[in-house]
Amino acid sequence: MTEQAAQEPTMEEILASIRR
Repeated sequence: MTEQAAQEPTMEEILASIRR
């Protein structure tokens, strides 16, 4: 479990954030 995984937001996460 590296920190790189946390710095890789998926498109679904971003879309869900803007679709709020």
